[in-house]
Amino acid sequence: MKPITTMMTALLLLAGSAWCAAAPAGYPEDGALAPLPGRFLVADRGLYGPYFGKAVVYLIQHNSEGSVGVVINHPLDKKLADTRPDLNAEDPASYPVYKGGPVSPHIVVMLFRGYYQTELAVHVSDDVYASSNMAMLMQLMQAHKPGSELRMYAGQADWGPGQLARELERGYWYVTEGDTDAIFSADADYLWSKLINRLDPLGIMAEND
Repeated sequence: MKPITTMMTALLLLAGSAWCAAAPAGYPEDGALAPLPGRFLVADRGLYGPYFGKAVVYLIQHNSEGSVGVVINHPLDKKLADTRPDLNAEDPASYPVYKGGPVSPHIVVMLFRGYYQTELAVHVSDDVYASSNMAMLMQLMQAHKPGSELRMYAGQADWGPGQLARELERGYWYVTEGDTDAIFSADADYLWSKLINRLDPLGIMAEND
């Protein structure tokens, strides 16, 4: 992993970028949940690979231009203190870094909780914001943002126009309501197992008369 100074310099939230707000798609005709910002994509049991196998993706954006999210349950063996020990953090070791996706793995995307009026972050859902801006990180650290309210992801998951819809049609993903507490939970690593066992239970189901 590159030093976090390099990771955090790129601001992905510029006007006209992939994260700009736009009217989201509506609900699918079959009544299933649409992949709206703030919802989870849960990988099907048959989906494999180092990034998306047993993955839970938190969607940041979904519109006619495509979709953007981060995998929230695949931790790396890295924390903020490993990449930038010189940062003046009260407890830098408390900030873990997760494997957010295969796109731009040298850039860190942050998810954090709170209510902010800033051009340095985008509001996703509830009290969750996303940013990849160094100035935003410094603000959070100066406010002593606890690790339970701040997560960092190396890279992100991107889908082009219509690409995610095709993957949903092929059964690669389940769409479910997002759970803000689960994103920042110490048990986030086990989130996929919890969700897939509810969405796709194993075993033979018998009908009752």
